[in-house]
Amino acid sequence: MDKWICSCGNENSGRFCGKCGKPMPQAAAMPNQVMQSAPIQQPMQKPPYAQPQYPPQAPSGNNNAILIAVIVGLVIVVAGIFFFFVFNSSSDQKAATPAPTGSAPSQVVGNSSATTPITPIQMSDISSVTASSEDNENGYVHAGNLTIDGNTATCWAEGIPNNVGLNSYLMYNFNGTKKVSGMQIWTGHQKRTDLFYKNARPSEIQLHGSDGSIENVHLNDSMGMQSVTFSKPMEVSNIKLIVTNVYYGNKYSDTCIAEVKFF
Repeated sequence: MDKWICSCGNENSGRFCGKCGKPMPQAAAMPNQVMQSAPIQQPMQKPPYAQPQYPPQAPSGNNNAILIAVIVGLVIVVAGIFFFFVFNSSSDQKAATPAPTGSAPSQVVGNSSATTPITPIQMSDISSVTASSEDNENGYVHAGNLTIDGNTATCWAEGIPNNVGLNSYLMYNFNGTKKVSGMQIWTGHQKRTDLFYKNARPSEIQLHGSDGSIENVHLNDSMGMQSVTFSKPMEVSNIKLIVTNVYYGNKYSDTCIAEVKFF
């Protein structure tokens, strides 16, 4: 061991000072050892990110094949349903169509036991129109037959002075017995808007058929055609149209009807 000098000045060769008894300094005890610095701590490295593992995917070709198969199946089902209903519908129509007998069917009219052919009404089948009264305006007669002349600028006007035409009527006589399901009517004087409101217009009418049928009809107060469908068809030789209520005119007391058509 090398000698060392204590702080008290004594030179020593042992581990303790022979004079004061102090222990040999550590640096002197290891003169040949090189002091090493503590190792530098490296920062901790994060472990590499682990990618999530997914189950293996089936090839896209299989998915496409499955989708095509499903679509084809749906098309086949829809087509089958469509043809099923079309076939049934055509079968029903054929079954509902009576076989031709070679002659037009006949129907009983009224209480008569005889059968009378019924044909749809045509305006040319009206033989005449009679009115309870007709207004004579300076030699021009607003006659009942003007309601079937096909011209809405002309009109029938009742002719009772100072009366708005309550209970006035028009009688339409047909050539034979006709089946009538309804009517179209143009109320008032339709030539001009001012004439429409100057004269009275029917608001309520009652239709009497020769077969005993009665229809009560409410009419709107407006220019143009109004269509009326009867509650049941009439089988008649004439129809009587009675004015039971009116919209009052702002100048004249005459009640007018421009045109009537039956169907």
